Amino acid sequence: MKTTMKPVISSELTISSLTAFSQEWREPAWVLQLRLKALQNFESLPWPDERDEKWKRTGLKDLNWEKLPLLSGFSFGSQLELSVELREQGVAWFSLEEAIKLNSERLEKAWAHAIERASKNKFLSLTLALANAGGCLVVPKGLVVKSPLHLPREWKKSSSAAFPLNFIFVEEAAEVSVWEELENSESNDFSFVSSYTLVDLKENAKASLTFLQEWNERTWHFQFQEVTQAAFSKFNAVAVSMGGHVFHNEATLHLLGQGAENKILGVNFGGGAQTFENWITQRHEAPRTISDIQYRGALKGAAKSFFSGLVSITKEAQQSDAYQSAKSLLLSTSARADAIPNLEILADDVKCSHGAAVGPVDEEQKYYLQTRGISPTQAEEIIIQGFFEPVIAEVPSPQVQDKLRTFIEEKLRK
Repeated sequence: MKTTMKPVISSELTISSLTAFSQEWREPAWVLQLRLKALQNFESLPWPDERDEKWKRTGLKDLNWEKLPLLSGFSFGSQLELSVELREQGVAWFSLEEAIKLNSERLEKAWAHAIERASKNKFLSLTLALANAGGCLVVPKGLVVKSPLHLPREWKKSSSAAFPLNFIFVEEAAEVSVWEELENSESNDFSFVSSYTLVDLKENAKASLTFLQEWNERTWHFQFQEVTQAAFSKFNAVAVSMGGHVFHNEATLHLLGQGAENKILGVNFGGGAQTFENWITQRHEAPRTISDIQYRGALKGAAKSFFSGLVSITKEAQQSDAYQSAKSLLLSTSARADAIPNLEILADDVKCSHGAAVGPVDEEQKYYLQTRGISPTQAEEIIIQGFFEPVIAEVPSPQVQDKLRTFIEEKLRK
């Protein structure tokens, strides 16, 4: 018999309350229409049960939002500061609240498209209905932004909920790198974040997105990401997750134009009762497209991780090349990691491969280091650092590389 997980959404979330929220913030009519459409999708979808593959490991029954102010104001805003030079060159950044008031046609179209694609995703629909944070970045045609744009987000509100929407539009032949940091490590309060990020790359555009997450261990974060790539565009992402109680990530990348390429690198390091879930989908929809997914994780205590990678290649995507790899180190007998790589290939002239590995630290390597006068603890730390290094070395920014190594060292010390 099917058992449905206990609903935990506040009874105060209604059409009238959402309407009042939108009116309080003096939003245009189109925003309210989109919010209500997303809410309708959310309410029409069933709660996940134990047979729902994407949510059965998340522990939703333990999540209680009844006391959270779901309809809170725009308090989790952007801190990105553009130089005068970049602004003069046409780079634009607005907080979500500002972008809404500017009544951007592009924002409206992107938000509506996200709601359409989320029609079967209950929690993404909720995020799109309750958006109260985030921002919109536009990089104009042909402009190369040489230095990474640093976007720190430090959340200090206790017992609150944030629903950030982030839109990154990179025009034809433009280039940009965004470095986003998320933390509330100074607070021990329960927090909930559910976010959506769209990266839209036009022809020959290039973008890099580095995501560093270090929430406290009482934070739940549902993250939804979507990338659309036109012909010959290139996208690189580095996702590092060290904190949070539950981190559930779903990313879909659409390689829509011929010659589009992307590389997704992921690092998870958990302890205690932390849970990390990553669902990555690469959709090759044009010829000669290339994708590469590489995730590495280390778990101690009773931490858990799950990785699912799907490479989907349509009949039209001939001569495409796809690779995916997921490897995890188990540093305790209670830790658990699972990885399920999947291929869905309809074309007959492609190159695809995948691999997954889960296991403890290699005792022979550890013994070898100990024979060189290194203590057992130090030997294990060196092996763990070496395990992550091939992924870190692929990060294009030396500054971000150093930050990742520091993250891992701090996690090892804890």
